[in-house]
Amino acid sequence: MADETAAERKSQLINELERSRLGVAQGWRGARKGASLTGGLKRAVERRKLAWLTGAAIGGLVLTRLLFRKVAAMHQVHAGINQSQRAGILLSILGLLVTLFRPAVTNYLSRKIADYTSGDGHIPAPRRPMWH
Repeated sequence: MADETAAERKSQLINELERSRLGVAQGWRGARKGASLTGGLKRAVERRKLAWLTGAAIGGLVLTRLLFRKVAAMHQVHAGINQSQRAGILLSILGLLVTLFRPAVTNYLSRKIADYTSGDGHIPAPRRPMWH
């Protein structure tokens, strides 16, 4: 009788341990999903695409107006953006573009490398440009 209760208790503990492990794993997955910045950003853009596009257009317009405005009077000589600030803004925009287009370029290059390595070792002939 004592052996049966010990065996039952052991199986109950094993089942409880398994449920606890599953609960911790699900909680961890939920925490990681909640902390994911890119996933949250993707969902936000998918939910409110028009608002994001409008905000991007307005932001681009404001940025363009700020970068390419002309100083009207001589008193405002120091109010404009100097050459080093312009270069810094240009480098920031270039870094953003590199970040945005990196997946597309990586995909393109990986396909080209796969085409090169999958065949008989020869580089495939380039396609004719569309404008010829």
